[in-house]
Amino acid sequence: MPDRTAAAAVKRHPKADPDDMHHVGAPMPGAVVEVAAKPGLAVEKDDLLVAIEAMKVQMYINSPVKRS
Repeated sequence: MPDRTAAAAVKRHPKADPDDMHHVGAPMPGAVVEVAAKPGLAVEKDDLLVAIEAMKVQMYINSPVKRS
């Protein structure tokens, strides 16, 4: 049986504010290697926003919502 008492003591650090639709969390810590979205540019759902890299692995962060 797993010990669930330790889970209560875990301090969480959210990646993005869940109440702010303009915040997009990264799936892992890393360095930004490409910024595809520019200020004032309209983006569609799933458009590339940024690419990040950690330990030679690149991950792409796409827009979760349509924004004009």
